[in-house]
Amino acid sequence: MLPNILSKEQLLRGNSILQTTNQTVFIAGPIIGALLIETVSYQFIFPIVALCLIITSIVINAIKYEKNAVAMKSQSPYQDFLEGVQYVKKTTLIFTLMCKYDIEFFYCGSREYGNSAHC
Repeated sequence: MLPNILSKEQLLRGNSILQTTNQTVFIAGPIIGALLIETVSYQFIFPIVALCLIITSIVINAIKYEKNAVAMKSQSPYQDFLEGVQYVKKTTLIFTLMCKYDIEFFYCGSREYGNSAHC
């Protein structure tokens, strides 16, 4: 959706802001939740969460954008998967990291839980 809202010149900054916001919420969310649980009784927590979800839905629905022809292109999930595999094969760094983590996962995953300190 972001490429449909922003121009190419704004896309890098938009992605940066989006990722920064995601990471901030990922860290701040549990802190805010814990503070709410400590300061507000449980009977008010669920209405607060429901209100936040309703406000979020309204804000998201208020975003106006036009779908361009690239976004409207439909592919099968299999074609999307093959396209992703081809991209990973072309990108050496991603391919190397995926191989490393796959090997590590299968090596560590096959060991007993008690012996996983060596992974």
